[in-house]
Amino acid sequence: MTTTLLAATTVGQLDADIDEANGASSGSFTIDITSTLTESQALTTVAIDLAKGVSLTIDGGNGSGGSNALDGGNVARGLFVYSGQVTIENLVIQDAAAIGSAGDSGGGGGGAGLGGGLFVASAGVVTLQNVSFSHDSAIGGNGGIGGNANAGPGAGGHGASDIAGGGTSGGRGGPG
Repeated sequence: MTTTLLAATTVGQLDADIDEANGASSGSFTIDITSTLTESQALTTVAIDLAKGVSLTIDGGNGSGGSNALDGGNVARGLFVYSGQVTIENLVIQDAAAIGSAGDSGGGGGGAGLGGGLFVASAGVVTLQNVSFSHDSAIGGNGGIGGNANAGPGAGGHGASDIAGGGTSGGRGGPG
C-alpha cells in the first residue's frame, strides 16, 4: 500500500490535507502537524470521511519527544471523524468547542454540541496514541423563541463529550 506523506503548518493546510485523503479511493496517508495550529473561527477543520481502503494517521510529534497542539480557541471543534480508519498520535487537542446551533423562531430546539475535542461517528474507527485533551467542551445550542400561541418554547440542545476533563452543557430553552 502506498503511503502519502503530507505536512500541515496551518489550519488551512490541515483542511487541504484531510480533503486529499477524503478524495482518495485507496492508500495510506500521514499528516504531520509541524507546529501548534490554532483555529480562529467555528467549523474550520474539515470532517474526516475516508473511503473504504483508505487510512489516515495524524501525527503531532514535534521531533523531540513532545507533542504539538490543535487549539480550537474555544470557538471551533477539534477533529470530526465521520468514517474511516484513523490513527491520531502525539497530539494535544485543547480549547476545542463543539457548539450547537440555536433553535429557529418557531420554537425549535437547539442543536446538539457533539464532540468537543474529538467526535467519532458510527462509521469511524479511531486509535489514539499519546494524545491528550485539555479544556475541550461540547455545548448545546439555545432553544428558539415560540412563534405563536401553539408553539411553546424550544428546548435547549444537548452537549455530549466522553473525554475526561472536558465539559458539557445543554443550551437554554427559548421563551414561549
